[in-house]
Amino acid sequence: MNNYERDRDLRDYFFVVAAAYSKTRELSPLVSSHPDPDHTPTRLGPDAIHFICDVELASRKALSNNAELFEQWKRLVSGENTPNAYSIIRRCARLYRDRRLAPVSYFRHVKKGRADRRLLATTAQGGSA
Repeated sequence: MNNYERDRDLRDYFFVVAAAYSKTRELSPLVSSHPDPDHTPTRLGPDAIHFICDVELASRKALSNNAELFEQWKRLVSGENTPNAYSIIRRCARLYRDRRLAPVSYFRHVKKGRADRRLLATTAQGGSA
């Protein structure tokens, strides 16, 4: 993989995390419940709060707790241009990737338990009846 491809991958990873971070920050903490268990939540729940904190902590660490760079990171995430954008993207994206902060991997969990355990529970109930 050459430098161009590596930089492009880091940039893509950064903006995937940044977009998810922005959308998550817009969620409301108060929403009525939805009866469908497969419905995507539209409220600011514990998973979303953890994601916001993890992204911010990773960003601060990648930027060496530099307040000026962190402010530029906030502007970059909100879609503005910043003077140190290239450096911020490279530094943050590496740590995001190491901590698996992309929403596809971060929010991955199986609802209602593992499929093989559901199968065992079903066969156990059928065998005892």
